[in-house]
Amino acid sequence: MLLGSGPFDGVTSAKRCRVPHNVLVQEVNGEVVLLNTDTGKYYGLNKVASRMWHLLLRHGQDEAVIQTLVDEYAVPGRRLREDLDQLMQQLVSARLLVPYVESSP
Repeated sequence: MLLGSGPFDGVTSAKRCRVPHNVLVQEVNGEVVLLNTDTGKYYGLNKVASRMWHLLLRHGQDEAVIQTLVDEYAVPGRRLREDLDQLMQQLVSARLLVPYVESSP
């Protein structure tokens, strides 16, 4: 799904994530390509991982993402949750996603 991986750093428990300012995102032929401008590394997501990416940004890591994927791909929820968790770990380790923190008034 994601090229490159690293150790899980515990940030994926965040309910919502955002793309940091140093990450450029482009969609090419239905697949997401990411560039971390701090490291100069490119990452490519296949079509399923790209769909997960879009859902994560819209809904966060919750049941809405899993249910949408189950409906679209007819894959058991448990398997999708494992795949989603793995993708989140890789995205956070590569600093392509960070937890969304709401600012206080």
